Amino acid sequence: TGRALHIGRLRITEHPAAPPLVVDWRAPVSRAFYQATAGDPRGVAVRRRFGWAPGSRGDAADLTGMEDEHLGRGESRASAIVAREIERPRVGPMRDIAATIQPEQDDLVRAALGSTVCVQGAPGTGKTAVGLHRAAYLLYTHPQRIRRGGLLILGPNPTFLSYIAEVLPALGESGVRQSTLDREIARHPVTRTDDAPAAALKHDARTAEVLRRALYARVDPGAAGDLAVPDGAYRWRVPAEALARIVAEVREEEPPYDVGRERVRARIVRYVQERAERRAGPQSNAWL
Repeated sequence: TGRALHIGRLRITEHPAAPPLVVDWRAPVSRAFYQATAGDPRGVAVRRRFGWAPGSRGDAADLTGMEDEHLGRGESRASAIVAREIERPRVGPMRDIAATIQPEQDDLVRAALGSTVCVQGAPGTGKTAVGLHRAAYLLYTHPQRIRRGGLLILGPNPTFLSYIAEVLPALGESGVRQSTLDREIARHPVTRTDDAPAAALKHDARTAEVLRRALYARVDPGAAGDLAVPDGAYRWRVPAEALARIVAEVREEEPPYDVGRERVRARIVRYVQERAERRAGPQSNAWL
């Protein structure tokens, strides 16, 4: 027999260590709900959808309908609940689409962290919704890396930002900075204007190569000393030779500078984890 999973905007559980009553829509196991079809059920026997009155907080009296798709039997039908939700008039702030994400949208939302996603389409086709849900997905899947590097939602004007402001909080993600291009430019006021020859030089593609060489000239694998990584009362030592080897290996791969920095950091973490596991067994992700 299979198991029943309830998919929702947020993970709900009676206790942090207990199995969830509601699984977060971003969890890997939730993907089958969005991607399953009669031809490829992905292990889903029955997909059930609930319809709720607008503004409902889940009270039983607000339940407006329920649909079952018996995908395991090869049965499939268009969802009236999804259609009504998509066609519902847009009144007030933008809403999340966790209940109505389509397979093609799900592919974009769950694309790998290293992928650059460009969504194009006519007005009203869900471009902004997909972008915001991708941001929520990345914050859920790679929380430490995303928060360490920062996440910025850039919109065309304050009115647009007000319109989309409630989507990420509704998906459990708060504190994400939103801004406009004008605001970001204003944070760095112009203090000097180049003359024509200097401007032409800086805009020459060859300048990028000069800057790249100058930047990498500062990366000397042999210049670093030993590194001490604190772990509570214990300090792990990464020898200078190991650091030099890691930096040299990354340099040979010729990644962009920021990517290279992240690779060096990740490999140092892995180096420490391997030694910690030899000493005391598998470690947590506390250093990531």
